[in-house]
Amino acid sequence: MVGDKVSDIECGWNTGVKCCALIRTGYGSEHESQLEQATGPLAVIDSIADLSNLAIAQAE
Repeated sequence: MVGDKVSDIECGWNTGVKCCALIRTGYGSEHESQLEQATGPLAVIDSIADLSNLAIAQAE
């Protein structure tokens, strides 16, 4: 699950998604501090272009 808001990330966690990614574009940079104490799997990426590297890392 990729999103730029806390609600996007929580949606992914609530549905059992293996890894959620907060993207810093859009609202992401504003919401990042709200996820500092995250309890679910979370990656933070700067742009959608970074998503491919995250997917490769998750596959390994």
